[in-house]
Amino acid sequence: MDSGYMIKKLNWRNINEMFNSNFNDEFSIDKILNKDVLQDLGFKDTIIYNYDFVASDSIENVNIQLENITEARFFSEGIEMRIFNDEGNFSGVLFKENNIDESEFIEEDYILYKRTPDMKKGPQKLKIRKYIDYDEDKQAYIKYVKPCKFI
Repeated sequence: MDSGYMIKKLNWRNINEMFNSNFNDEFSIDKILNKDVLQDLGFKDTIIYNYDFVASDSIENVNIQLENITEARFFSEGIEMRIFNDEGNFSGVLFKENNIDESEFIEEDYILYKRTPDMKKGPQKLKIRKYIDYDEDKQAYIKYVKPCKFI
């Protein structure tokens, strides 16, 4: 069964294909983590796991520190870019919905807790989607889980 989404390795060719952009072969992780570039690609929100804290907010409100990231997720309703830091070697995946049917996912809202007392602003909830697939015995399972937006 064809799914209504694509998951591909993070590289400049796949970014160009999936997001109709024009990166060239001089693509680097620090170029893609520029706030303007992320927003031009359609990403609005982020969850960044740093060595010393977790940042979760709209992209415009976070400080992206490449040297401090262990994992980062940049997302909007139907797209996601996930980046991993393996001892300074960055890799990642791209996700994009394509004509997805509502029967192909389960949508849920999660309440976010305040990690520090001074967190008076910021998102209160996170909407996520769990994408359903079927194994060879036609048994359903969750194939991919992605954040969609902060509420």
